[in-house]
Amino acid sequence: MDVSKNHQTEEDVRRITEQALGTRVLSSSPLTAGQCNALYDVRLEDGGRCVLKVAPSGDVRLRRGEAWLMKTEIFAMRLAADLPGVPVPKVLFADDSRTVCSAPYFIMEYAEGHPAADDRKSWTPDEKDDWYRRFGAMIRRISAAESDRFGIAASGREFGTLSGFVGDLLEMILADLADFGVETGADPRTVLARFPADEDAFREVRVPRLVHYDFWENNVMIEGDRITALIDWERALFGDPLMEDRFRGYAICPALLEGYGKSTLTEAEERRCLWYDLIMDGCLMADVFVRQYADDGQYRWARKLFGEVWDRLK
Repeated sequence: MDVSKNHQTEEDVRRITEQALGTRVLSSSPLTAGQCNALYDVRLEDGGRCVLKVAPSGDVRLRRGEAWLMKTEIFAMRLAADLPGVPVPKVLFADDSRTVCSAPYFIMEYAEGHPAADDRKSWTPDEKDDWYRRFGAMIRRISAAESDRFGIAASGREFGTLSGFVGDLLEMILADLADFGVETGADPRTVLARFPADEDAFREVRVPRLVHYDFWENNVMIEGDRITALIDWERALFGDPLMEDRFRGYAICPALLEGYGKSTLTEAEERRCLWYDLIMDGCLMADVFVRQYADDGQYRWARKLFGEVWDRLK
């Protein structure tokens, strides 16, 4: 179910887009991608094409860490647009006044190409390794953007240390899970009490770096052998590049690590990654209940992962 999406009528899309861009809309159609925002493919009279993205309405329940999704995405896209070798659609217009639309929205260039996920099953082993090396290199290029504080980008929730930030993410997702009575197999108080014991592993990360945090094949647009765009920056943060989704235990592979510029992870990096895994597994479990999925397969899969990671962290 897409209970978080703030659906707009075709007339609403036309009115919002025309007022923002000053160009007549010829047609629009909803896009099914994404979990939270409503998206529309809009074709313009001048031959242009853009995407309208509308935030959830104010009364929709989201996870605690999702309170800044649209603000974060606009900020991160504009920042990443200046990074060499990081293709990002241009933000054409943004409005959070709620005067034209009942929720914040923005309009961006249409991203040419198709999701890498569409081709993934047909890649040969060599092609897969080549793409994942390129993905790893892209994650490295994104991390060139720095901040002086850790935290979710543009959220105003900032931290002087990586451990402070990760501890906050952990507290938020455990509270979300508790709100919905989600069984994780671990006592939240015990998990939080265990976290500070690994603070030394976090202390070595002193520079907060930009992390897309949702970098996976569905958000990488490709055409032929080119990466044409990286989309869905709404979860971007300033932290450790190893917080990126493709470095999670369920996704990491040697080619990705090689492309990023590493052959192996140090003991401290592996320890940090376990905590990042635990948080992401918690998010995957919570999403089943927050989004009201009809099937609980993702919950059962993520709970198994959560339990395995927690056993290693104890």
